[in-house]
Amino acid sequence: MAGKKASSTVSTVVTMVVVVAVIIVGFVALQRKMETGTTAKVSDDVEKLMNMDFDNDYPASPKEVMKYYTRFLKAYYNEDLSDEEIEKLAAQNLKIYDEEVLKLNPYDTYVENLKKEILTYKKEKQTLGNYEIQDSTDAKYEEKGGYRLCTISVYYYIRAQNTKNNQRTFEDFHLREDGDGHWKILSWETTTKDFRDQ
Repeated sequence: MAGKKASSTVSTVVTMVVVVAVIIVGFVALQRKMETGTTAKVSDDVEKLMNMDFDNDYPASPKEVMKYYTRFLKAYYNEDLSDEEIEKLAAQNLKIYDEEVLKLNPYDTYVENLKKEILTYKKEKQTLGNYEIQDSTDAKYEEKGGYRLCTISVYYYIRAQNTKNNQRTFEDFHLREDGDGHWKILSWETTTKDFRDQ
């Protein structure tokens, strides 16, 4: 009888040690995956943005450009992205910026600043919520310095974990048409004017 009890106790201890070892190995593997950013699958929209062929399928109007811009923002601020995914998105995002912006804000600088901005949003637990883009037909167009320019307004609603910190933001974006007829973002500014009231 004593032999059976000892054998049963040893068997139970061995089983418990194996279970604990499996849990520890699983936890370590999960931790490594989290550190390398490979656990979360990116959303379909992020995947589409990373693979978008802007060279052959560029957005046709200022409003369409702003839709892509906003999709990039939502990916940056609302998704859990790895550094590699942020870098891929940034390379794509820069394709909708004017060449003057690119000269002042080259890729490496842009990515460095972008990562800091994303970190700030994450720390403050903010996400980009609803948005509304002015119709291209209601935007302001002008010719200046041999270029066609467009000013188009966008409304953003920024959600925070603490609802007291929710924000409504109105921004005017200035786009310039390049030699290929593509509208590129040249600059933007915050405004108090709500284009939806006009």
